Amino acid sequence: MQVEASISKEIIQKVFQNTFDHASFFDDLGDIVLGMFAGVRLIGEIECQEGKETYEELRACLDRVVVDKSRHLDTFPSTRQLRAVFSLYFVWAGIFAYGEESGHDLWPPILRGIGIEPHPNLTGRYGELFMQCLQENGLEQFRVLRTGHPYVTRILLHGLIPDIHIECFINDIIKPELWSLMRSYNNGNRIIDKWCHEKHYALRYLPTPIKAKLEGHPGSSSPGRHSGS
Repeated sequence: MQVEASISKEIIQKVFQNTFDHASFFDDLGDIVLGMFAGVRLIGEIECQEGKETYEELRACLDRVVVDKSRHLDTFPSTRQLRAVFSLYFVWAGIFAYGEESGHDLWPPILRGIGIEPHPNLTGRYGELFMQCLQENGLEQFRVLRTGHPYVTRILLHGLIPDIHIECFINDIIKPELWSLMRSYNNGNRIIDKWCHEKHYALRYLPTPIKAKLEGHPGSSSPGRHSGS
């Protein structure tokens, strides 16, 4: 039986309140997340039942659990459960915290959200943790993707289209295609390839996450043009 891929504030709160120590928070919540990974290919398919409030609850619990802000990862055993919880947090942060306010940089809101200052060595370790999580759980790794920012781009892709860009995506990408007289003669891959063409207007002024999502789609003939924000 397929597990419903949905997490609520109540689930996160209950796990946090019932754990005996900080490490067991990752064990208990991680088991729940791992069960949901079995039914998805993209981490962003796991629904936040209350939207941003669910993300904020996970962020707040992680901030309290990661007590030693200088040693952070070194204070916990490296387990599949820990990697699953952090990877879910990374993707949700990409959905709800990434954008103009963060300077279109993903690691600062991820790490500062749990009280840790970003550092290149540290972001590399967290990026490797995310990639290991994808590999060990059979999640989409976007193997053909070539970008200068492999971790951030994949985290954003796993989050689908960030909330702040949904309206732009609908108005500037989806609606014009629905109104097009040619819509009956195009399939999905052909449409995406058209959008990703260098001279096509569609992607020129769109936010980076939307470009990354479309250019990383199997239907795009140019997967190497990711900006990798």
